Amino acid sequence: MFAKNNRIVAASIAAIVLATSAPQSFAATATGSLTISANVVAACTVVGSAIAFGAYTQAVVNQTGGITVLCTNGT
Repeated sequence: MFAKNNRIVAASIAAIVLATSAPQSFAATATGSLTISANVVAACTVVGSAIAFGAYTQAVVNQTGGITVLCTNGT
C-alpha cells in the first residue's frame, strides 16, 4: 500500500516539476512584407435588358429598356 502511494506521490511531484519547468508560450503578433502582383486584363461587358412589345398591331407602342456597360479602369 505504501509503495503504491509513494509511486503516486512521486509521479505527482514529477508532473508538477515538468509542468512548471516547461517554457511558456504566449500569443504574439508579427508584421512583415509580402509582395503581391496581379495583371488586370482590359475588358468590357455590355448587358441589355429585355424589351417586350407584346402582340404586334399597327398601333404605336413605346417601351423602355436599359443597357449597362461595365469596363475595367483605363479601357
